[in-house]
Amino acid sequence: MAASGSGHPAGAVRTTRPGTPVTLTRAAIPATAKEPRTATLMAAAGLYGPGSIEYGRVAAAWTAVNVR
Repeated sequence: MAASGSGHPAGAVRTTRPGTPVTLTRAAIPATAKEPRTATLMAAAGLYGPGSIEYGRVAAAWTAVNVR
């Protein structure tokens, strides 16, 4: 099943360069919602670039739940 309008299977993530290794680290569980917002925005910027559609969608999702 494809995610609505994405052309990718549900849960799949588009990569800008297939086969590019990505290193992710696990952070301690944060006490506030601001820390995961910052972490996910940094991850989106690192993976897709700060001006990418994906970065904008992550930022919009946090704004939608009133985390700024």
